[in-house]
Amino acid sequence: VELLAELSSGWSDAGDVDTRWLGTVLKELRRDPQLSNSLASLRKLRVLPLADGRLESAAGGAPLHLLGALLAGELLPRDRELSVFASLRLLHPDLLEAAAADSDVLSVLSLLRVETLTHDALVLSHLIPALASSATPPAELPALFCLVHRLHPRCRSLGSEGQLRRRLVAARARLLAADGSVVAVSDDPCRLHVCSAICTPDFLPDPPPRLWRTVDAAYAADGARHAEMRGLLSELGVGAFPSILRVGGDKGGGEGGGEGRGEGGGE
Repeated sequence: VELLAELSSGWSDAGDVDTRWLGTVLKELRRDPQLSNSLASLRKLRVLPLADGRLESAAGGAPLHLLGALLAGELLPRDRELSVFASLRLLHPDLLEAAAADSDVLSVLSLLRVETLTHDALVLSHLIPALASSATPPAELPALFCLVHRLHPRCRSLGSEGQLRRRLVAARARLLAADGSVVAVSDDPCRLHVCSAICTPDFLPDPPPRLWRTVDAAYAADGARHAEMRGLLSELGVGAFPSILRVGGDKGGGEGGGEGRGEGGGE
């Protein structure tokens, strides 16, 4: 630990760190019988390179995270650019590789209180809350939603039918409409419709009805299977058909049944 402290004294950011060498050092530390006595000092050293280029210690502050190997392989480069990942303080991918290749490296990182993110932890503790947070830029909402949609089948706690919907509704996750407004989902209809990139009703008039408002076309991105995406959006109250207008007998007119939801409010 003393040698590591001396060598790291001149490091200022992740670019100064030879991550392969650091992985070897962590592996050797695991075999050191005095490691438990050195942990407090080791946690204070700024020797852990982050994916965003920063260099951090394991002491204090928000927890550091390491992506599980399987999870890391499922994230697209553009997923990692989402603002939610900046708050996770993710370790450098090279350390992920070292931890995946050697359990001793992973063990030392765990002793340093680095948390390994599983599918459940990422989706439930970070992505869904980000969908509900007003701090998340509205433009990122479709990409976040698509990522949740893509990862949730691997989440053990979301295995039962309707569980993802219940989590999204409970959190009041937000959807981005094509007109730029934001709508929070709830147990009430959210009064949005699917966009034409996901599903185009054969009988939608041109121009569409005044009350026709769709989710942003970005919900059809990332190669998402449109039938599955439409199904999840439908569970959240997003309709696929125009509103039905009552004819005669009811001077109040208004919108009738069917899957149409009419124009909706936002937050």
